[in-house]
Amino acid sequence: IYNICDIVSKGGNYLLNVGPTSEGLIPERSVEILEEVGQWLKVNGAAIYNANSGGPSVRWNYDVEMITAKPGTFYLHVFEYPEDRKVYFNDFEEKVSSVYMLADKSRTPLTFEEHPHGIMIQLPDEAIDPVNNIIVVNY
Repeated sequence: IYNICDIVSKGGNYLLNVGPTSEGLIPERSVEILEEVGQWLKVNGAAIYNANSGGPSVRWNYDVEMITAKPGTFYLHVFEYPEDRKVYFNDFEEKVSSVYMLADKSRTPLTFEEHPHGIMIQLPDEAIDPVNNIIVVNY
């Protein structure tokens, strides 16, 4: 999951290197990994499929490891949930229309404060995803 997000955030395509054994079978561990990634993509695929690299640099965004984008939307990838439940999205000066967690089916709006060069986003008390909590920022 980390590799897929990282490569998409850099504008690349991810090629799976899974091949059959000499008996023509896909190794069981490979099947488990593919199923796990597939389940994750069912929920979070919007941040991957037809997404590009883009948006502000993550250099000063300590909690945001990578960003993927579509027109009018940034997907902030947070692999380590911050203890204070706050994420500062730096170098962002657009007018925000909505912010929510991608894995939240109800799309409950997240509270955010706009600052001159970014926004401070308040995350839910508990992480929604055990691997990568993606924040959707529509502008």
